[in-house]
Amino acid sequence: QLVVTVIIVCAKKINPFRCDKRQTILLLLGRATFGVLGLTSAHFAVSFINPSDFTAILYLSIIMTAVLSRLLYKEFLSLVHIAAILMSLLGVVFIAQPRLLFGTPPVNATNQTQHNSSNHTSSKISSSGALTIIGMCCAGLTAIAMTSVTIIVKKLHDNKVHFSVNMLYTACLVILVTLVIS
Repeated sequence: QLVVTVIIVCAKKINPFRCDKRQTILLLLGRATFGVLGLTSAHFAVSFINPSDFTAILYLSIIMTAVLSRLLYKEFLSLVHIAAILMSLLGVVFIAQPRLLFGTPPVNATNQTQHNSSNHTSSKISSSGALTIIGMCCAGLTAIAMTSVTIIVKKLHDNKVHFSVNMLYTACLVILVTLVIS
């Protein structure tokens, strides 16, 4: 990603460090920070909770983005938008069927051994209530981070910041965080 972004920045002759406003630099750093935070928290979330629970919580970011767009940008939410948001939420819940809402799926006699062997690792991971709470918090943090990234990218677009500058800041922060963690 970094190599492609640098090629685009050089080809377009964009100076990524010359921004007209201090607010733009803060938005770029905020977008990069929330992006890294979202990816990191997603990694931990799927390590501690069932992926279907993670998916259900993650898709709350769609609703949060719509609500924040209404509050921050005064965007109009029509009845169609509200219906689409509700249908999206219901679709995610019924397809993912998170254990949080639906409980453990019933096991019939024909696939008892298959079910037990496939859930052996997930039951080990989620056996501790504390790890489940940590996983749920990480999933919620991922949803909040994704919402923040979406809102900030919209603001950067409104400020006429080229997408490659946005990606360059994110890629540089990812490399720094990776070096620190490893």
